Amino acid sequence: MCIKVKVIPIILFILVLASLSYADSCQYPQEEIYQETQRVLVYSDSDVKAGDDLLISGFEKGEIASFVITNPNDFKIMVVLNFSIEGTGAGSQEFGKWINPGSSEPIRHPCNEGEIMGNCSIPRESLNYYVAKPKVMYPKDIQVDKVREICPLFDDGKSCNSNEQCGSKRCVLGTCSTDALCYQGDCGCGENQTQCSNNQLCVDNGYLNNSEKPICSATECKTGNINKDGLCDEKIEDYILYLMIGVAVLIVLFFGGSGFFKETKRRHENTKLERINAEIEKIREDSEKINRLKKEIHLAKQLEEKLENQHKTIDSQRIEIKQKEKDLQELENTKQQRLENIKEIDSNWEKEFEKVKKVYGIEYWRPPPSRYPCYVNRGIKTHKYIHRHKAEKEIYDHHKDYFLNKYPGMTFNQLVVHHIDKNPEHFRIKNLCILNRSEHRRINHSSFPEGNLEKGMAELRRLGLTNPHLKFEVESITGKFHKKEESKDNHHKKRHDHRKRSRRHRHR
Repeated sequence: MCIKVKVIPIILFILVLASLSYADSCQYPQEEIYQETQRVLVYSDSDVKAGDDLLISGFEKGEIASFVITNPNDFKIMVVLNFSIEGTGAGSQEFGKWINPGSSEPIRHPCNEGEIMGNCSIPRESLNYYVAKPKVMYPKDIQVDKVREICPLFDDGKSCNSNEQCGSKRCVLGTCSTDALCYQGDCGCGENQTQCSNNQLCVDNGYLNNSEKPICSATECKTGNINKDGLCDEKIEDYILYLMIGVAVLIVLFFGGSGFFKETKRRHENTKLERINAEIEKIREDSEKINRLKKEIHLAKQLEEKLENQHKTIDSQRIEIKQKEKDLQELENTKQQRLENIKEIDSNWEKEFEKVKKVYGIEYWRPPPSRYPCYVNRGIKTHKYIHRHKAEKEIYDHHKDYFLNKYPGMTFNQLVVHHIDKNPEHFRIKNLCILNRSEHRRINHSSFPEGNLEKGMAELRRLGLTNPHLKFEVESITGKFHKKEESKDNHHKKRHDHRKRSRRHRHR
């Protein structure tokens, strides 16, 4: 029983709180459309939202610079990133990354210049991106329509001056009301007014003459009396008085002659003339209302014609948008074909590299975090970089005078071995170029994709950089970290020469 007694005040408090909350709320809410600037993904040359902007955070610096990129959209994307590196291994980077819907992907970059490791960072302001798939999209700030709830009209019970101010569209005696009657049965009548019994409105006291019909009660008549026809009329006592007065008037008229009748006729005609003038004034007001309605109809027709022209313009713009989407799809198809061609070139490159590996029996591994392969000598993993060893033995030692003249006072260990196609696993001689560090920093590594030897050579020609061996093919020289194997062609040639010498010997 005690528990129920304690619960009742809580329930009452909740009901009171709910009623107060309801009283503060808007009784006639409306929705309002407004615009807000928002960064979103859009198609090329468009201001129409195609997706949500990607979220980029978690920038870290150190021996490995990194950040995290999140895809908030409900579709998988291929994002193309472009950013700068500050510190060890300074330069620019550009590559693509697939990100699943609602997922995050870390982006990491090791900080090294050749064999030298250090610290580096990725400045947030240097990062740019665009979405390449499923369609090309770019980040852009656009105006987005949003909806919010407002309360522009007066609620019931509030003061008003016109019906348009009220949510109920009824302003009764200066108060917004739910119907045509007085608000909550109280019309707020003045001192010289009486409220009708049906609570509809207030009427003035004693302003109607005889034979005029009151709205709701006899208090509106000057005599305060209504006859059986519902019209204002005199009381019985007044009738006797009026009869006596009438007799007296007849006597006066009888003795007064025709002058009195003429004056009465004149007054009657004046009253009739006033009524005619009132009718004419009413007709004039009706004519003005008709003219105003005609003007409003004319303006409505003009607005209808304007809307029709706007619809035609919108249809024309839709046709133009469809044509642009078609052109964009053709460009996307062309880009896809080019990407497939690049994949085919990369595949041919890998096949050619596998052949070279089989000929020279190269075994290698990559000690973390380096991307550059090292030798495996008789099953033992070394830390000797293959590309630097091959460049020193097969390029530098063969053209030592050239390099001593070009880089006086510098040894091979002070120079950089550049992979022309940017792929650290392609360490054939024609893919290696010996440069100093300043020359290596001038190369724009982001101007061409990894694995493209032709564009890598074009970048060297643009900067005027070369090596003597790049003018011809250089055969591989076997070092102590190579397992030498003869090619099948050389093997067959030696067997043929041996048989030929044997035949000559037998002939002698």
